[in-house]
Formats: sequence, structure tokens, C-alpha cells
Amino acid sequence: MNKFISTVVIVGSILASTSAFAGDQDIPLGTYGLLGFGRSPLIDAYGTKTSYLGIAFGAGYNFNPYIGVEGSINSLGEPSTEAMSLSLVAVGHIPLIKGYGIYLKSGEGYNIVTIPGINAGSAGTLTGLGLVSGAGIEITSHTEIYRFGIDHYDLAAGGFPMSTNFLNFTMVVAE
Repeated sequence: MNKFISTVVIVGSILASTSAFAGDQDIPLGTYGLLGFGRSPLIDAYGTKTSYLGIAFGAGYNFNPYIGVEGSINSLGEPSTEAMSLSLVAVGHIPLIKGYGIYLKSGEGYNIVTIPGINAGSAGTLTGLGLVSGAGIEITSHTEIYRFGIDHYDLAAGGFPMSTNFLNFTMVVAE
């Protein structure tokens, strides 16, 4: 019985402290815009790896300090293998200490991939849906969030397996 009470007290204390930190979080609520950039190495079914400066533009909405939704246009390829993803993801914010937290996101992307030499020596364009997921740390203020993280894009367009991990810095600015 004492073990049970100790467990309840410990779990309750952890939940209470998390709630206290959340009250101190500066996650801007409502609509926001985002701009991200970073390295985006593409790996196709043949093991070919290319690297590119990836760029993301988008907008989102935080319903509360814990949950939001984002839509973005992501350029993830280079001139030889072009990859674009139009993504819609749910975003979760996990507060750690005042001004710092972890973000997790998951959703779906509509992908457009142009691969040279796929159609008898000429470039071919493939389209399809793929999983988008990501995680990282975020530094928050009243109107801005700075994120450092990694986003994974499953670019399985038209049955041609391809993916990228977008190592990025993203700035989120609220209205």
C-alpha cells in the first residue's frame, strides 16, 4: 500500500510540475507563419545520395500551448533530382523549462519528385503521398519560436522509394 501511495505522489508531482512549466511557456497561440532552411540529403531506391539546401515556407495554428497544426511547401531536392512536398502535420509542444521545449510532428505530404533518367534516359515526374514526421528542440518567446530539428519525408512517389531527412532551423513568427 505504501508503494502505491508513493507512486501516486511521485506521478502526481511530475504531472503538477509539468503543468507549472506549461504555464510559463511562451508558445504563441493562434496563427503563425514559418520559414525553415537546412540540409536535405536525398536517398533513392538505388542508394544514390544527393544533398541540397532545403527550404520550407508555411503557416500554422496553435490551438493551445500543447497542440497545433501546420501546412508547408518544402523544397527538398536539387536540380538533378527535384523534390517538393506539400505537407500537413499535427504539432505537439512538450514544455521542459521556461522558454525551452521539445516539439514532435506527424502528418502527410503530397510529393512531387523529378528524377533524371527514369523514363528511357529522360527525366520523369512521380507523385504520391508519404509520411512526414519530425522532432527537435524549440526556444520560445511571446511571438516567436526557434526550432532546431530533423524532419523525415517519405517521398515514395509513384512507387519509387525515396526519402530525405531535413536537418533544419525553423523560425515561427506569430501575428
